[in-house]
Amino acid sequence: DGNGFISFQEFLNMSVIFSKGSPEDKLKLMFDMYDANKSGFLHRDQFKKMLKSMMELVNATVSAEQMDNLVETMFVAAGFQNKQELTLGDFNLLLRDHKEELSNARMHLTTIDVPDIEV
Repeated sequence: DGNGFISFQEFLNMSVIFSKGSPEDKLKLMFDMYDANKSGFLHRDQFKKMLKSMMELVNATVSAEQMDNLVETMFVAAGFQNKQELTLGDFNLLLRDHKEELSNARMHLTTIDVPDIEV
């Protein structure tokens, strides 16, 4: 809801999308997460931040220069070399070659034992 906190309902919605959603649903969720000001656009730097975050999730180490080169290469390949902002449609086009990975992306939650706290 844009209040800076994740409500339980928002967490559940995100969990369902990552567990059962289509690649398009996941792309929309990712876009919306990084379009923090709800402008309908992702600036190139926001896209870079998202990509870096995704790489950190899989323990990939990428230098700032490598990240800049990767983003530039992706933008050029999509014909966006002169764009500084992406619409959702642009975002989908930019990541079109990764839909299989998004299909396989799932959230796996495991339970942990939490000791009782005496009050």
